[in-house]
Amino acid sequence: MEAPILVSVVEDTLKAGFRLTRHHHKKMTEVFYVLDGEVGFVFDDRTVEATSGMTVNVAPGVHHEVASPDGGKLITIFIPGGFDLYLAEVAELVAHGRDDEATLITLGQRYDIWPDD
Repeated sequence: MEAPILVSVVEDTLKAGFRLTRHHHKKMTEVFYVLDGEVGFVFDDRTVEATSGMTVNVAPGVHHEVASPDGGKLITIFIPGGFDLYLAEVAELVAHGRDDEATLITLGQRYDIWPDD
């Protein structure tokens, strides 16, 4: 019997001016479902302006960045799961003032988040 594929599901409210810099994942797939507002996804070959009710899938190896100038709300599914553990570790680092760039990059790589140069 194969092990089940675990997922993490995160509901996120993006503040106005939100921007996630260009990055990629080696193994993780992301599925974004926009609940409210407009969220822009920039890929190598196109830009998608997703609005309420739209879904954007990002496969492993696809370089992307995400922005929401006016803010928005979305649900993101991470496959395989575990991204919730990353968020908990980031929150702990922030709470203790240890959220410097190098530490966050190292942590991100443990959770399959690879920043682009």
